[in-house]
Amino acid sequence: VNNLDSSVFTNHAFINASSWGMKIQQTDYFLETLLGYLSPKTVLVVTAPIDFEHDYRGREIYDEQKLTRFFNDGNLFRTHLQYVSAKYLLGSVGPVLRDRVGRKTYYSLDFDVGGCVPLDLDSEGFERLTDRWEKPVAQEEAVDEANYAGLAAMAERCDERGIRFVFVQPPIREDILTEKDREFLNNRHWPRLSQICQDKGASFHNFHGNLPVTEADFADSTHLNRQGARKLSRAILRGLEP
Repeated sequence: VNNLDSSVFTNHAFINASSWGMKIQQTDYFLETLLGYLSPKTVLVVTAPIDFEHDYRGREIYDEQKLTRFFNDGNLFRTHLQYVSAKYLLGSVGPVLRDRVGRKTYYSLDFDVGGCVPLDLDSEGFERLTDRWEKPVAQEEAVDEANYAGLAAMAERCDERGIRFVFVQPPIREDILTEKDREFLNNRHWPRLSQICQDKGASFHNFHGNLPVTEADFADSTHLNRQGARKLSRAILRGLEP
């Protein structure tokens, strides 16, 4: 959601259909449903190590019927009302209103025209959240094998439909990585992603250490701000063009 800049893809039909919080396995479930409505030439997934960690959400609570009804219903307001959570709204309306009016917090950001969320913290004066800036990004003991299987399923799903599948690792802030993190990422995690993609006819592009970025390009541990997202988007676009 955060690591792309829609304005870079001006000559492409571009839909950012991602959602916060999903792990790779849930992204595969989501893609399975989306491909019933869309026939893209390319599916691009921008990832982070945290996307491969354990999560409580599995297919048993992924309600495909609800999502399908949401896509099919011409009245989206009615659909939202059908699944509205009064408890959530009552508990969050105050902070949400403050975020939207003051626009001085990390969570007050807007979607751009393509569905991306540019984290333009520095230039807009947003506060930096310490817990997100210092958040660990590569905890090997938390990795769930189901997410590697989800990546393979996504790549295979696209290959069967003649869709190009591109999996991208953006830069991570180097100062947040421990030696243990680097050993896991360089020797096991990233080689495995590359092999899965290679086996399934997909592409894996690792821009960590291969894209000139500085601390000023980041909004937190793994999310780029608008400036960094623009750099990454241009690099991805060069790889997509024939």
